[in-house]
Amino acid sequence: MPAPIHPNYNFKVNHKKRDNHYSMNTAASYENMYGIGYMISGDRIIITPQKTVTVHPGTIQFIHKNLIHRTTYISEGIYENIDIKFRESVAEYIISVIGQERFNMLYDQISITLTPQAIEQIDQLVKLIEHEWNNYDNYSNTIIQGLVIQFFVTALRGQTFSSQNDVILKETHFSLINAIHYVQCHYVEDPSLRETAEAVHLSDSYLSRLFTSRLDTTYSRFLTGIKISHAMALLVNTNLPIMEIAGQCGYDNSNYFSDSFKKIVGVSPLKYRKQINK
Repeated sequence: MPAPIHPNYNFKVNHKKRDNHYSMNTAASYENMYGIGYMISGDRIIITPQKTVTVHPGTIQFIHKNLIHRTTYISEGIYENIDIKFRESVAEYIISVIGQERFNMLYDQISITLTPQAIEQIDQLVKLIEHEWNNYDNYSNTIIQGLVIQFFVTALRGQTFSSQNDVILKETHFSLINAIHYVQCHYVEDPSLRETAEAVHLSDSYLSRLFTSRLDTTYSRFLTGIKISHAMALLVNTNLPIMEIAGQCGYDNSNYFSDSFKKIVGVSPLKYRKQINK
């Protein structure tokens, strides 16, 4: 479950290195933040309701806010990737520089390949971003923002269009997209599979199969993930008591909420809040 950005920062930088068989346990999304990623080693698949794309060393990933996705491996070798997440306010600034149309184009593609020259430039930019993040001071926010702008411009100038960027064509399940949107809008009401299926005019059995086949998760696990994702954001960005957060995330019982939270995140809501706000 992706952690939200700390309230004192506009960015979150994470250098991930995992074994070659790492897969996300379930589909997830970034809670009201955007992501860019740069693949250093390994070959992966990113699966979304709209499309499935492959990513290789030297490719960039663009993950839109609240995009439901999961990743898994397709080859042997260590998986290493640098993720940079940023707030909507940063996205607005990026759009003011490159324009809404180009911004949308990158995020609609999800993954792009680069020319060798652009790969060299991106290599240097992500190293500078990571160094600045690891040595954060009063100037770092401005410096990282400038480097991220360079990242986007370099991506636009240096992308290639060979092989459709390795898009694996699959039928787009608009019904699944509608169901996801319904859950994201109504998670506080704790909608059942049947209620969601009725809302998007499907049988509950067919909708259940869509979640399993496209997102490799059950409906109930998906709904819980949405709730916990919102809870994580509230724990980080507000001072609301646990009982109130539980209610805002669709839980009538704060003890059940705490148990569900700990099962997914690994620590209790209170401990998570203390850890993230250190």
